[in-house]
Amino acid sequence: MASDQPAAECPTSQAVAPKVRLKMERLSLSFGGVKAIADVDIDVYDREILAIIGPNGAGKTSVLNSLSGFYKPQQGEIYFDGKLIRKNGIFVLKELECLNPENLK
Repeated sequence: MASDQPAAECPTSQAVAPKVRLKMERLSLSFGGVKAIADVDIDVYDREILAIIGPNGAGKTSVLNSLSGFYKPQQGEIYFDGKLIRKNGIFVLKELECLNPENLK
């Protein structure tokens, strides 16, 4: 049966850009003359699962230890929800200072 009425319009879905929850920019860490990580950039988006893979000595643990505050990278920034939380290894967001390993002693 053919209908004389026009087909219903489907609502258009507007694409929403995913939100960056965690951002690391130009993260660098050295131990003496050995560069553990150099100019690392990582974006982790909302609802994303990210894996860091690589061979032994590639810097995976150094990246995570820099993120957690266990290591203090010599260069770079770390943002959470758009707020700068670490700059050159120093916590700059007071709300997160309680996460600093030095405060847990």
